[in-house]
Amino acid sequence: MTILITNPVKITVQLLDQKSLTSEQIFKLAHNIDAYEIEKQLQDSLAIDINKVTKTGHIELVITPSSGLTYDELSEHFHLAMAHTLENVNLPQSKWEMIEITIKPETPGRPSYVDKQEAQHIK
Repeated sequence: MTILITNPVKITVQLLDQKSLTSEQIFKLAHNIDAYEIEKQLQDSLAIDINKVTKTGHIELVITPSSGLTYDELSEHFHLAMAHTLENVNLPQSKWEMIEITIKPETPGRPSYVDKQEAQHIK
């Protein structure tokens, strides 16, 4: 059974071993995260917005699927966006950890499935 995520997903990340980001690095991080889907021509599939970048390396971003992504697809896009962003800002790609993921369903208690036949049995 494959679940599709259709709602915005907030992801919180902490850069590790980063004592203090400069204002230039903060702006570059925000820009590169925000522009990722356009640079990679993914705007028909998803949008990535930046909510917060702090001096201590705390990052909050939101991925909004256009028509639905599986958890694996969401994870792949997120990890590629982080690698792309950190490379463009000249920060170590392996020095971060995901702290939190928040998904707020529009209709709690009603799962979404890729297979419409599966979804018909859940009412």
